[in-house]
Amino acid sequence: MKNILVAGDSHVAQLKIANNSIISDHVRFEFIGAPGPISRLLNLSNNSLSINSRPVRWGNDLYNYDEWYDHTLKSITSISDSNIIDLSKFDAIVLYGGGMVMSSWWKHVHNKCHFSSEFRISLFKEIFCIYPHFIWLNNHNVKIPLYSMHEPLLNEAAWNEGVDSAQPTDFLKQIPKGATLSDSLNEVEYCLKNFGSKLIRLPNDLFNESDNAVYKKFKSTNPRDFSHFNTDGGDIVLKNLIKIFEQ
Repeated sequence: MKNILVAGDSHVAQLKIANNSIISDHVRFEFIGAPGPISRLLNLSNNSLSINSRPVRWGNDLYNYDEWYDHTLKSITSISDSNIIDLSKFDAIVLYGGGMVMSSWWKHVHNKCHFSSEFRISLFKEIFCIYPHFIWLNNHNVKIPLYSMHEPLLNEAAWNEGVDSAQPTDFLKQIPKGATLSDSLNEVEYCLKNFGSKLIRLPNDLFNESDNAVYKKFKSTNPRDFSHFNTDGGDIVLKNLIKIFEQ
């Protein structure tokens, strides 16, 4: 039996729900989901996962971030006897979400500029350094296999319905015409190697024919949420992880 830790932002929650009904005889999962600004506080050092101290203030009062922080800490202590998870007890860790498919990156990839390898990695670090996923990677000291799995794109319903969305639907408008997720991820995959991480792509079945948004049928049941998967989408992602780690 392989033990896999999936850690990341709010997208992890849907996989945890799917895990209640999708059982594997060969792979066992544990989940740490840190929503919103809490995700920036996840710390991968000394082959362990922990959460940094909460800030004195969160910057805004839109949500009860202290409650989110407490929930994340509780999920860590439910796996470990302390506030630190020893990663040596796992066969691999998958980092999920955290801003891997931001639109500003698409423009550089779509222009197909002929950059040197050194400049491509430098540009990659410059663009992504503010996003949680690359905060995790920059600081990591993980001695087990490390994987990066990108979050879903916004749902295609956001093209017409996203005016009142809780997500930044301007993302869709910034994608250059003809740009695809696959092209973007090819470059991300190349640069991830510099961080010691291997890319896991979400299954193609989740994305529209233009490869620039998630199919409407996988939209969250929350009317204003165009970012997260519904139950069907979460099931597909978890089944894909099982298939990968059963091999």
